[in-house]
Amino acid sequence: RLPGGVRYTPDFDVVGIGGETELHEVKGGFIRTDAMNKFKQAVECFPGWTFKMFQKKGGAWTQIR
Repeated sequence: RLPGGVRYTPDFDVVGIGGETELHEVKGGFIRTDAMNKFKQAVECFPGWTFKMFQKKGGAWTQIR
C-alpha cells in the first residue's frame, strides 16, 4: 500500500544470482497516467528498493525508468 490507501503491485519480482531483488513493471505501447503516477510514488516511498519499468516499443522491450 502507498500513502492515501493507494494500491500498487508490480508485475514481477526478479531475484538476481547474488540475491538482489528488482521489482519490474511492464507496459504495452500506451501507459496510463495513473499507472505512471503509482509507479513513481512507489519509487519515492521505498528508496532502498530497485524498481524498473519496461515498455514494448516496435516489437522490443525497452527500459524506460
